Amino acid sequence: MDVENYSIQFLLENLFAFSDHLDFMRNVYLAAPLFSDAECDFNSMLRDKLEGIGMSVFLPQEHSNDSDYVRDSRQESIFSKNVAAIDKADILVAVLDGVDVDSGTAWEIGYAHALDKPVYGLRTDFRTLGIEGTVNLMIERSVVLCTSQGELVKRLELER
Repeated sequence: MDVENYSIQFLLENLFAFSDHLDFMRNVYLAAPLFSDAECDFNSMLRDKLEGIGMSVFLPQEHSNDSDYVRDSRQESIFSKNVAAIDKADILVAVLDGVDVDSGTAWEIGYAHALDKPVYGLRTDFRTLGIEGTVNLMIERSVVLCTSQGELVKRLELER
């Protein structure tokens, strides 16, 4: 076999081997509160974990401050980018920590749920709504509820 044919054969064999891994790359939209340094740090750490298991992650906090538009234009830009990213996502992961679920996160969950996308909720906060549930029932019934990062990662690995 000459060098040119060998190179083409090698390329094709490796391309097909690599393409097996491409099938496992899932697009994840990470919905979470992003209004404090602690929240942003947690979100970035969670993004890194999800990328570590082969997920491609859209994290809104990384795309919301790149607009120099006036207020209304900036808000429309953020809204449009986030909606487009949810539309493109295979899965939505939502951080549900806090006294109540962040209102923006709640909207993102509802939108993804309406699109029939799998939604995973991460609730590491041990506070509950009493005997009725962990979070608002409309949220709780819309998500696969995970109580640790480890549980979330294990469940998402099954989505690959």
